[in-house]
Amino acid sequence: MTEIVPMPNLGFETREGKLIRMVVLEGQPIHKGQVLAEVEADKATVEVESPINGHVITWLVQEGQTVAVGKDLVVIAPLGETAEPLVDQASLVSLQQKQVPVAPAPSTLVSRPATMMQFESNYTVAPIGETQETLPRMSPVARRMAEELGIDPRQIKGTGPHGRILKQDLQNLGQVIPAQPNIPTPNLPVPTPGNDEIVVPLSKLRATIGHRMAQSKAMMPHLYVTNTIDMGPAIELRRQLNELLDEDNTLSLNDLIMRATALTLHEFPNLNASLRGDAIIHHTRVHLGMAVAVPNGLLTVVIRDCDTKSLKEIASATQQLAKRARAGKIKPEDVGGSTFTISNLGMFNIESFAAIINPPESAILGVSTAKQVPVVINGSLAVGWRMLVTLSADHRVTDGVEVAQFLQALRQKLEKPLELVL
Repeated sequence: MTEIVPMPNLGFETREGKLIRMVVLEGQPIHKGQVLAEVEADKATVEVESPINGHVITWLVQEGQTVAVGKDLVVIAPLGETAEPLVDQASLVSLQQKQVPVAPAPSTLVSRPATMMQFESNYTVAPIGETQETLPRMSPVARRMAEELGIDPRQIKGTGPHGRILKQDLQNLGQVIPAQPNIPTPNLPVPTPGNDEIVVPLSKLRATIGHRMAQSKAMMPHLYVTNTIDMGPAIELRRQLNELLDEDNTLSLNDLIMRATALTLHEFPNLNASLRGDAIIHHTRVHLGMAVAVPNGLLTVVIRDCDTKSLKEIASATQQLAKRARAGKIKPEDVGGSTFTISNLGMFNIESFAAIINPPESAILGVSTAKQVPVVINGSLAVGWRMLVTLSADHRVTDGVEVAQFLQALRQKLEKPLELVL
């Protein structure tokens, strides 16, 4: 059966996306789950996968074109079949606006040689790559590097397949490329003589984050509660578990914190919720968002049904998601739909911080660094592991007492962590 693949829901309340690369061209075969295209959202490059085995009949948009979420991108049919006329009216209008001749009520779609596909009655789609606005083919990493470094990709000769520009091509220009993708080097312009200001335009990512955070602070009355957790038992449990695992599959403290948080949310439905009009929507599943540092900002990836996953499964999921996010290779299901978010800055030696709620969620947990500090135990001074956590919550949905109770329950799970492995 013919499938028309739409622009996916890209999360973050994104309303449109840009087709930046057709991975599979017209007439070529494709397998279910194979990457079909790369599209650019406000905060990341997203890979779109094929829903069926078959071959690409025709692309309904051009590379470089921006279309609304839900609008048609490409027609795929099973091998040996032609496509039924499933293209929606909006897509036809879009093609007309590109000055492509369109005949009313096309009946069938048939294959044509090279990169041209044609509906009967002279309904045609322009050949791939024949628009003036189309940029050179680039890998997502190379595209991001070029944007950050202010390099015009049209001045670069790509060495990849079909002239595709790769990361190595930018490095060969002698530019300084950040070694760590999560600690980007800003592209700051040189100030002109006599000018004491440097104007740095907001990137699309920073503008999106700014808009959402300003909306969150303006719409949600934030409530902040901080608690201290004895992390000694969790650190010791992690050490013992990692002795049983190979080096490539070790657990982090963040994995234990995520597991404990997911289990605690079952006891406090108002914190795994969203406000919709005058009603509180309790989410029956725990989809835990995890803030990941990417060039020029943060991206929230989602570990779905985190409460049903083991520590090992959580560790595997977080490692894969973080790796894909930093490489610009996320999938639509990797983002959006989280019901609660954790922002962990523990790796940066942070004492304490309060995070801004990620709409439309009702709360976010800010996790600081676990440190060895002087503590009093049974009247005696000792050294212990302590970590501060701050829960930011929407005061329209919950109150200080409930937030404090949540943090108490979370602390109990982390201070007696054997429950986390059951």
